Amino acid sequence: MAVAEIDVLKQQQAEIQEQKRLVENRLVLVDQGQGAWDRESLKAEIQDLDNQYIAIDNKISEIEYTQKQQEKTAEIEAQHEVRVAESTKEIAYIFDNLDFGVPTKELFLNFTEEKAQASYEYVRSMLEAAVVEREKVSLLKIKELEGNNASLESENAKLQEKYDASTQENGRLSLELSAAKLQITDVESKRDAAATALEDVSKQLEQAKSWNDDLQKQIAVGASAAANVIDVVDARQKYMEERRKEEETKPAIYDIQPLDMKKSRFSAKIAETNETVEFGYLERGKYREVTPEQAGTFRAEYLAKQAAAAAAEAEHVGTDSNGSVAVEEQPVTVPAFREEDSTTSGLVDPTSNVAGTTVTREEFESLKSRVAAIEAGKVNAEAERVA
Repeated sequence: MAVAEIDVLKQQQAEIQEQKRLVENRLVLVDQGQGAWDRESLKAEIQDLDNQYIAIDNKISEIEYTQKQQEKTAEIEAQHEVRVAESTKEIAYIFDNLDFGVPTKELFLNFTEEKAQASYEYVRSMLEAAVVEREKVSLLKIKELEGNNASLESENAKLQEKYDASTQENGRLSLELSAAKLQITDVESKRDAAATALEDVSKQLEQAKSWNDDLQKQIAVGASAAANVIDVVDARQKYMEERRKEEETKPAIYDIQPLDMKKSRFSAKIAETNETVEFGYLERGKYREVTPEQAGTFRAEYLAKQAAAAAAEAEHVGTDSNGSVAVEEQPVTVPAFREEDSTTSGLVDPTSNVAGTTVTREEFESLKSRVAAIEAGKVNAEAERVA
C-alpha cells in the first residue's frame, strides 16, 4: 500500500516538473517580448510549483519513515513470538532437567500435607531461580535492542535534517537558476538590439563613404572648377536630407507607454488615425515619435487628404461617360471664349459673337450663378466630410 502511494506521489512530482518547465518557457517568451502573460504571475506560479514539489517530497519521506518503523515493529513482534516459543520449550526443558536430588516425579508423590507443601515450595524456588536467570538474559537482549533502536532513530533524525536542508538548498538554487536564466535572456535581448543599432550605423557609414567616394571622383576628374576642397557641409546636408526622408516614411506615433516592467513591449497611438498599436523593443525603430501637439497636425492633414479624395470621387461620380458634367439636362448658352478650343480659359465680352451666336448679359449672369452654386456644393460636401 505504501509503495503504491509513493509511486502516485512521484508521478505527481513528475507532472509538477513538466508544468514548471512550461511556465519557465512562457517566462522566457515574455522577456523576449513575444508573450502576453504577466511576468510576476508567472514567477509566483513557479514558486508555488516548487512549494508543491517540496511538500510532496516531505510526504514521501514521512511515508518511507513510517513504513520502516512498521517493518521494525513487525520484526520485534516476530522476535517476541519466537522468544515466547523458545521460553516455553526452555521452561519445559528446565523443569525436566532440574536437579532436585531425587527423580522429579517423586516430588509429586505426596502422602501427607506437610510433604506436599515442602515439595511445592522446593519446586517453586527452583523454577523462580531458573526464570530469573532467564529474564536476566532477556533483559540484556532487550536493552541491547533498545540501544540499537535509539541509535537508529538518532541517525534517521540526522539524515532527515540533512535531507530537509538539501531540499531547501535545492529550492533556493532553483530560484537562482530561474533568475539567472531571466538575466541571460535580458542580456541577449539587449545584445540583439545593440547589434541591430550597430548594423544601422554601419549602413549609414557605408552610405557616407559612398558619398565621399563620389566627391573624390569628381575632384579627380576635374568636374568642379572651384578650389580642390571637399565641401563637408554639403555632404552632411545630403546625409541629413536622406535621414529626414527616411524618417518621414515611417508611421508617426505618440503617447508611447511600456507594457511591462522590463520595457520589452510598448503601446502607442498612430498620429494620423489615432489607432492603438503594440510593438516590441526591437521594433521601436520602425516608427517616428512625435508630440501630442504634432499628432494633431498629422491628424488634420490626414483628414484633409481624405476630404480631397472624397471630393474628387464625388466629382468623378457626377461626370457621365462622355465626360460632360451632369448638373442640369437643359441646354444652356455657352459664353464666348477667346479661341474656338473649349478648353482654353478666359471669357471675353458677353456681347461678342462666336459662330454666329450672341450671348446676352442675362444669359451670362445665369450661367455664372449656376457655376457658383456647383462650386459651393463641392465646398460644403468637403467641409462636412472633414467634420
